[in-house]
Amino acid sequence: MIEIIVGIGIFITVIISVVSAYRFLMRFSGMTSRTVKAHYLLEEGAEVARILRDSGWDMFTSLALDTPYYLARKGNSWEATTTTQVIEDGFYRTMLLSEVYRDASGDIAISGTLDSGMRFVTISVSWLRGTSTTTRSMSLYLANLFE
Repeated sequence: MIEIIVGIGIFITVIISVVSAYRFLMRFSGMTSRTVKAHYLLEEGAEVARILRDSGWDMFTSLALDTPYYLARKGNSWEATTTTQVIEDGFYRTMLLSEVYRDASGDIAISGTLDSGMRFVTISVSWLRGTSTTTRSMSLYLANLFE
């Protein structure tokens, strides 16, 4: 009789462990898939910034500096808008443009001479994870290729 009770106890312990591990892996898998999706959205955001730049430098530089823009599909093209755009599954993507300065050597610097042919672009993707917001960002420099 004691052997049966010990056997049942071991069986229940194994089942509880397997179920707990399965729940942890499913939760971890969900977090990982959202992080991977965020990275894809960052890459797409960088490509959209390049598309906006390629559609015309004057239009690209007419966007207000240090203002978060949402990237939205408009027909077969993209636009930068200040209207909040929610991407499926609750992702938010913004683009922020900043000026670029060069020092006396011509290197990019925090201050110096304004380089009107270049913009510093920061793409951010945010989403809700539990009760907190998670954000991933990437930055790049875009230059005027038309002059």
